[in-house]
This record gives sequence, C-alpha cells and structure tokens, in this order.
Amino acid sequence: MIDAREPGKAVGLLEEAHGVLLDVESGFELMRAYDALDKLVEAATLGDKLVALPVVPKEGPSATDARKKVKDALAALSTRTPTLQLQIKRPSKDLVRVKIDDRMLTPEQLDKPIRVNSGNRVVFVTAPGYRPLEVPQVVEKGSSRQYPVIIDMAPIPTPNDQIVRPEEPNETSTHTRLVNAGIGASSAFGLVALATGIAAGASYGGVADAYNRQGCNADCDIEVARRGPALQVLTVTATVTGVAALATGAMTWIYARSERKEPERVSYGIMPTPGGIVVHGRW
Repeated sequence: MIDAREPGKAVGLLEEAHGVLLDVESGFELMRAYDALDKLVEAATLGDKLVALPVVPKEGPSATDARKKVKDALAALSTRTPTLQLQIKRPSKDLVRVKIDDRMLTPEQLDKPIRVNSGNRVVFVTAPGYRPLEVPQVVEKGSSRQYPVIIDMAPIPTPNDQIVRPEEPNETSTHTRLVNAGIGASSAFGLVALATGIAAGASYGGVADAYNRQGCNADCDIEVARRGPALQVLTVTATVTGVAALATGAMTWIYARSERKEPERVSYGIMPTPGGIVVHGRW
C-alpha cells in the first residue's frame, strides 16, 4: 500500500523491489502505485513491459492472476490516458527532434499518438536551419482525449544573393582632391582652348579679308605680315590647350575609375539536412 503522507518514498521502495524481483506480481503493485499518483504514462509503459515478460516454467497461481490483472489495468488505462498527436507541417519529419517535457521521442513515435500525463505539458521542437519551437498544451485529467499539436517551424533568415555596398570614400581624401584638381585643370585648358580658338578664327578672318581685298598691294602685304604672327600664336595655343584639356580629362576619368569600388555580389544559402546544415555560395 502507498503511504499517503510520503507517496514518492513509497513508490521509490516499490521501484527498488521490482528492480530486484523483475516479476509480474511486484510490477503490478508498482503499476497500481503509479496509477494512484496519476502517473498514467508510467503505469501504461510498465504494463506493456509486464505483458511482454515470458511465462516462467511452473509459474504459480499468483503470477497468473497478476498477469490477468495487468491486462485489465492496461485496458482501463487506455480509457483514461490522454494522448498528443503531432501534425508536422514544416520542416519534414526527418529533420525535427521532439521532446515532451523531459522525454525525448524517437523518430518512430512521431506518427503515433503519444501518451501523456494530465497537467501542463510543453512540446519542444528543434531542427537545423529553423528557429526552436515550444508548444504549450494543457491536458485534462481523466479523459482519453487526443490533443493535436501543430508543428510549423519558421526558418532562420539568412542573407541570400545580397548586394554588399562598398564604403563611400571620404570627401577630403587624397583621391578626391586629385580628381577634383584634374577636373579643374581640364576645364581651365578647355576654356583657354575655346577662347584662343575664337580669337584665332577672328584673326584668320582679317587675314583672309586682306588677301582678298581688291586693288590692295603693299599696304595689304604689310597688314598680312602684321596679323600673321598673332594668328600663328593663337592657333598653336588653341591646339595645345585643346589637346591638354582632352588629355587631362581622360587621365582624370581613368584615375577616378581605377579607385572606384564597384558593389560586390555575395550569394550563399543554407540547406537543412538530416545530419546538420550545408552552406553553399560565392563570396
């Protein structure tokens, strides 16, 4: 009999006795103790083991009677023991690891109704590549009700095909100052080339007029001689500064492009597998 004042101690003594005897009679008494303490899962699990015990030669009437009582007790427990039925939606059953309170389930148990004791139960679920999941479940006492437990785990977010932007250069860096200086020099050369080109065009117009003037002899030659050196200077200056503007602009553009960092594409992903995770990608 169980001492109502110390039920845990009484069950402990019965467990020790059955661990030594390993017979049906002591096992049945331990089943009754578990049942009285509302440990229906422990009682049913022990009953399954007792039913599987082989009949020993010349087994006495008490053992035969105990076997019958164990079967009757199992039948009665089946009408009072609640169960959980897992409904695994995501990920696949092969990936999940399920624990109810402190009891780890085997893969074979995931598709079957799982016997639980009444009270506040917690289903813990883990899987590689997914966030851990806890599903609380309140189980009522005295009923063989089946409680569905839906398992729908959220995948762990991972960067995939992500654009990594380079850091913007500092505005006061040497690179920026040199680029700005090149742009300024190219612009200055361009303005000089434009101004001298316009002046050279005007001077050439005057020389052409002097050559083409009707009835002009010595005076026209003097005017052409006077305008000629200025035209040459303006023409050479426009040509040189134009070439310098183009060269400076091209070198500045090449230098700016050589120091510029393009965005780098990074692609990788995580694939859950039964043995862990596989990371694949390009860095």
